[in-house]
Amino acid sequence: MSVDSSAAPLGAKVAEEAVAAAENRNQCPTGWFQLGSHCFKYIENARTWPLAERHYVSLGANLVSVHSSAEDQFLQVVVGCKAGGFSPTWIGGFYAVQDRLWFWSDGSKFDYQNWKKGEPNNSGGREPCMVMNWGGTVGPLSFTDTFIKLNFIHSTFNK
Repeated sequence: MSVDSSAAPLGAKVAEEAVAAAENRNQCPTGWFQLGSHCFKYIENARTWPLAERHYVSLGANLVSVHSSAEDQFLQVVVGCKAGGFSPTWIGGFYAVQDRLWFWSDGSKFDYQNWKKGEPNNSGGREPCMVMNWGGTVGPLSFTDTFIKLNFIHSTFNK
């Protein structure tokens, strides 16, 4: 896989190398990328957030959670390579109104934040789900209506 470095986010060189290395040592199912103990798959089949979350549940996968800058950059490169640009992409963050807290759909700790300026703002009380690359720009996370159809990224533990 080749990556146009001019289209990659600042600091994405490390992530680009991780994607290339992941292809060489991939212990994940065909079409999935490995980073550490996780396998990731970009799905070009626009769905609402709830349907995207359920897409691979039978395989033990959830919409991706992001826990570090390196993982964020890796995912940006995967999306950039697979989508041919930085298209809006569902990831697993959601806001639980009753708890007034953010969670990851895989149950992991919500320990990394890279909010887009002004986010989270829950505009109109209708932005409970997390998306990366909103507005076609690479980078910070933002939120949108659950029922917009977007492509998405799943992750699961490497088996």
